[in-house]
Amino acid sequence: MVPLARRTLLHHRRRLAAALAGVVFAVVLVNMEVGILNGFMANAVVFIDNMPADVWVMAPGTPTSTCPTASPSRNSIGSGPSGSAVGREDARGWGFWKTSAGTEENAMVMACPPTAT
Repeated sequence: MVPLARRTLLHHRRRLAAALAGVVFAVVLVNMEVGILNGFMANAVVFIDNMPADVWVMAPGTPTSTCPTASPSRNSIGSGPSGSAVGREDARGWGFWKTSAGTEENAMVMACPPTAT
């Protein structure tokens, strides 16, 4: 069976070249799709990876951290992890941050009163 297949492939060289070109093109397309997917996934978490935050406070029902939804200007934070009582009120608002280059960027400003120790 193998000698028959070899003879058929060598006899129809144009068909073999076209089939090999199609397979190579399909492999290249699949590799490009995987690369694009990896790029999108890396870009989706770059915001969270670069923030040195221990706790994230977001409005209920927020789909992602990069698309915040409207939340009340004053919100009460309940108890923290494993029953520790955080229980403080925070204030949130939007403002502008002036960079050293002189441009302005949007910034979310969060403020919490310090705890009395």
